[in-house]
Amino acid sequence: MTDAAGSLVVAVVIVATLVVVAATLHAWYAAGLSRVFRAVDADGWRAWIPVGNEAELLRLARFEPALAVLAFVPVVNVYGYVVHVRAVHRVGARFGLGVGTTVIGALLPPVWAMVVGARAPLPPAEVRTPTDDEDDDTPAVMVGLIGERVPAADAARLPAPPGGSPLAAPGATPLAPAGTPRAHAAGVPTVAAPAAQTPPASEAAAEVVDAVPASHDLPSVLPTDVADLPLRRRSRRSVAPGDGTTAAAWWIVTADGERYAVASDRVIIGRHPSGDEAGVQYLAIADATRTVSTQHAALRLIAGRWSLSDIGSTNGTSLVDARGSVQSLAAHTVAEITGEFRLGDMALRLEPGR
Repeated sequence: MTDAAGSLVVAVVIVATLVVVAATLHAWYAAGLSRVFRAVDADGWRAWIPVGNEAELLRLARFEPALAVLAFVPVVNVYGYVVHVRAVHRVGARFGLGVGTTVIGALLPPVWAMVVGARAPLPPAEVRTPTDDEDDDTPAVMVGLIGERVPAADAARLPAPPGGSPLAAPGATPLAPAGTPRAHAAGVPTVAAPAAQTPPASEAAAEVVDAVPASHDLPSVLPTDVADLPLRRRSRRSVAPGDGTTAAAWWIVTADGERYAVASDRVIIGRHPSGDEAGVQYLAIADATRTVSTQHAALRLIAGRWSLSDIGSTNGTSLVDARGSVQSLAAHTVAEITGEFRLGDMALRLEPGR
C-alpha cells in the first residue's frame, strides 16, 4: 500500500468516525428534545430536524425562531449561542428547573434534553417566569392597563385594592349609611328612628351593588396571576340578562363567526381546559389553526372590563388594539382587552350579549 493510499484510508476512517459520533449525538439530543416538545403541546417530530429543532426551542422560549440561523454566521454566532442559553433557561423554568440545569444545557445539550424530558411541566399557575434581573427580555406588567411599567415579580406583592364591604347574605340587616352613628353601648336605650317605607322586593334587588369597585377605584396594577384576583359575590342585578357589563351577557366570537357563551366572570380558555376551581368556567374552543394550547389563557371581568392573561401557552397570546397594533403578552401578565385578542394564530373577540 502506498503512502497516498494509506493517508486516504486514514482520512476516510476519521470522517466516518466523526459522522457516526455526530449522528449519535444528534439522535440522543433529538430523542430527549422530542419529549420536551410533546410535554408542552408542541410537535415532537420537529426535534429530529437539524436547525428546525433549534428554531422550535427558541419559539417555545418566546424568541424569534429565525435567530436559529445565527449559529452559521461567523462572529454573530456568539450572540446566537447566548440566545440559545437563555432559551434553555426559559424552557427549563417551565419544568421547575433552575440555573444548574441551564449550565448543563449550555455545555451538554443532549444531557439537558434528557433531564428536562424526564419531567412534567409545571401547572400554569406555578410556572415562574424570569424576572428582569434574570432575563432582560421579560416585559413588565401592563398596568392600569396601559400605563406605568412595574416588574412582574413586584406586582404580585402589591397591596390588595381598597374595596367596599362584601355583600350581606339575603335577609341580613343592611349596613347603615355613611355618617350614621354607631350603635350605643350595651344597656343604653336608643331612640327608634321614624319607620321608612320598605321598597318592593324587586326594587331592593335592583339597589344591591356589586362588591367589585368602580373603575376609578381599581388598582393601578393588576395582579400578575389571574388566580390571585379575589372572587366576589355578584348581586342579582349583575347577572340580569342584557346588562352588557357582566359575564352572563358576553360571548367569545371567532373570526369565522362561531360564538361561545361566557357563563362566569373568570374563564380559562383553550383546546381542552380542565379544572375544578369554583367560580371558573373552563371553555374549550375548536382550533383550526392548531396553535391554541390545552389551557392557553385566562379571562377576568372586573367592573365591566375584561382583562387577559397568558397562562404559559406554547404559541403565545397577544392583543390587537383599534389601530391594528399587536402587543404580545408575557406569560402570567395581565392586560385589558380593548379590541381583538389572539391565542396563537387564532383571532377572537368579546361581544356583549343581545
